Amino acid sequence: MTAASHTWPEQGPGLPETRRLDTPGSPALLDALRTENDQLRTALVSRIVIEQAKGMLAERWQVEVDVAFERLRREARSRRMRLHALAGAVVAGEPWTKHVFRTGAGGGPR
Repeated sequence: MTAASHTWPEQGPGLPETRRLDTPGSPALLDALRTENDQLRTALVSRIVIEQAKGMLAERWQVEVDVAFERLRREARSRRMRLHALAGAVVAGEPWTKHVFRTGAGGGPR
């Protein structure tokens, strides 16, 4: 696929215009690639933090990481928080998360 014929996925069928980038090395192409690079980098960092939190909670509760992830996701939703923000708080060991995700009698995954 050449730069001139590149179609951005967020502008798929049914959308009024398809953005095409004129020539390789054009300012529009470079800006689009920088933006995409920044978005991918942010997503990767976010994923890493979420994976760390899943692992920490799974180890703490001695459960599969999928179980830990579901609890993490459920807590983020119930608190109206972004999953990444809650995961970051868990990884950072913020005191309030120890109460939310406590271990012991009744403290494991619900």
